[in-house]
Amino acid sequence: GLALALMPIEGFQRIVPVLIAVASLSLFIKVQEQITPLKQKIEYLWLTAIGFYAMAKNTYGSSNFAVGGCALFCNTSGGHNVAIGYAAMYGANTGSYNVAIGYSASYSASTAVNNVAIGYQAMYYSDNTINNTAVGYKAMFSNITGDQNTALGNSALYTNTTGFDNVAIGYNALAKNTTGCQNFAVGNNALCGMLTGSYNVGFGCKVGLG
Repeated sequence: GLALALMPIEGFQRIVPVLIAVASLSLFIKVQEQITPLKQKIEYLWLTAIGFYAMAKNTYGSSNFAVGGCALFCNTSGGHNVAIGYAAMYGANTGSYNVAIGYSASYSASTAVNNVAIGYQAMYYSDNTINNTAVGYKAMFSNITGDQNTALGNSALYTNTTGFDNVAIGYNALAKNTTGCQNFAVGNNALCGMLTGSYNVGFGCKVGLG
């Protein structure tokens, strides 16, 4: 206060804008410190969880939809997931853009991305997988890291673990395949007896049953 009192009027006029600027910057920083956490909280509010322990562990995940007991239970930061059914996507942690509909569908999908599992325990063991579609009772049940597979039908691609780029349409189609890749099977039990083969095409009921 004394320094300002002894300062010539011209000097005082020059320092006032500086003091105002410093005070404004300090106020801006304080406001930003309050707004940033609030903005983050708002971003993580787009959640729907219906059911006992549904989405129980969510921390930073956003835009998730979980309906059913323990659906999306382990999810922490995964986003844009839809889980409908008891324990659907139960083990999902950071996986995003997945759809799981059915009892324990995509149960183990920890880091899975862009997968669709519809049916009782469809894609049950799916973990670090990308771009798979499984529709039917236990379709692609054992798949762990296989990518870009399509299974339409009960137990289609049932034992597939790491095989990729396979298409199985029909009950038990390619059911015993484990690591085979780029196979195409259409029909009930089509190529059902094949275990590790790749680049095969099978049309018709029980063709390649073995």
